Amino acid sequence: GEQGETDACARENLEAFLPQAWRRPVESSEVDFMMNLFSTATADGAGFDEALTVPFIASLMSPHFLFRVEMDEDLSNPTPHLLSDHELATRLSYFLWSSTPDAQLLEKADAGLLQDKEVLIEETLRMLADPKAHALIDNYAGQWLYLRGLWDAFPAQWIFPDWSEELRASMAAEAWLFVETFIKGDRPMT
Repeated sequence: GEQGETDACARENLEAFLPQAWRRPVESSEVDFMMNLFSTATADGAGFDEALTVPFIASLMSPHFLFRVEMDEDLSNPTPHLLSDHELATRLSYFLWSSTPDAQLLEKADAGLLQDKEVLIEETLRMLADPKAHALIDNYAGQWLYLRGLWDAFPAQWIFPDWSEELRASMAAEAWLFVETFIKGDRPMT
């Protein structure tokens, strides 16, 4: 019936959205929980779009979205272990892009390929070549050279008569480009 088609459409939307939002595969029980929120909203008289916003909002309020969760399979075992492919993809993406993994990185994680050193290097180089890697330069230069503090500086005009907003922007751009040359040019940190 019509409700069955509506539920199937809602489930399809959630099955596509949740793995992206939570940066990992989702269990059917997790989708079921979100579908219960959708069903409750439709039972209360909400239309499809309005009802679907309820599980979407809940998923964005979840610790799985808000935090980069790294769960131990056995909480009683203190032995160090490798990150899962999805945890590795998330760490790599937030380090290089300050953002969630893209579809290609998630596909490699889904296939369990990120533990392969060659695949990991290939993905890292691909991500560094992407314009989103500007976030790495912004964050690294912002912390290492304290470029963020440049916008808080207001030198006295009578001591530094040549100071201007254009000079401030040029100083920031020069430092940013310097950092970019050794990150993107594969230069040694020394």
